[in-house]
Amino acid sequence: GRYTDAGNSYKASLAIHEKLEPHGNTATTASVYGNLGGLLHRQGRFQEAITMYEKSMKLQESVLAPSNPDIAVTCNNIAVSLAKFGKLEEAQEYAQRALALVEGSDLEEANGDKRLFQSTLKFIVSKLAKQAAHKSMRVQEQ
Repeated sequence: GRYTDAGNSYKASLAIHEKLEPHGNTATTASVYGNLGGLLHRQGRFQEAITMYEKSMKLQESVLAPSNPDIAVTCNNIAVSLAKFGKLEEAQEYAQRALALVEGSDLEEANGDKRLFQSTLKFIVSKLAKQAAHKSMRVQEQ
């Protein structure tokens, strides 16, 4: 019920943004795509979430400074959805990029993000290690 309502609201918002800004190159449009990605992620629709996050990031990269923390947050969101979707190597790349974007930043917000991004990366690396150990065990059993 509520997820459907929220999804419809985000889609209506995107339609309005497309009419107001035909090229869609705005940070606000990127934010709507990101919010829709978050909604899809919470619904377990990880592939669709990744697509929305990627659209968000593409817009962010076209209108924001390369070091903008919003891009790092979107990278982290993509990493989490990729990990949930089972694409751990690709998730690790995005998690590392998110962390690299906030490394050395003096912004207070970036410090909180940095801890979150470190946690995401640690989670993904742990899952990769477990996956490798599981594969190793299967090879030894053969």
